[in-house]
Amino acid sequence: MTEQKPTVQMPLNDFVRELAREAAWHVGNQIIEAHMKDCVARQLEPRVRKLEEWRATFVGIAIGSGVLGGTSAGIVTWLLGG
Repeated sequence: MTEQKPTVQMPLNDFVRELAREAAWHVGNQIIEAHMKDCVARQLEPRVRKLEEWRATFVGIAIGSGVLGGTSAGIVTWLLGG
């Protein structure tokens, strides 16, 4: 007597629905990965960061030169007796 393996029966609609979900999941992941590689916004991020660094540098230089100029003017005024 041969042993039969138990079979699982499910309605065709549920099987098709589950198969479609799995296919959509795999295809969706592939599309997202391809988009992440080719996305223009991803290439813009380093440029934006560079611009932010330049802006912060120039603001720091402006504030630093203002503080330095104000301090030196104050010292000169104090030395000249003003």
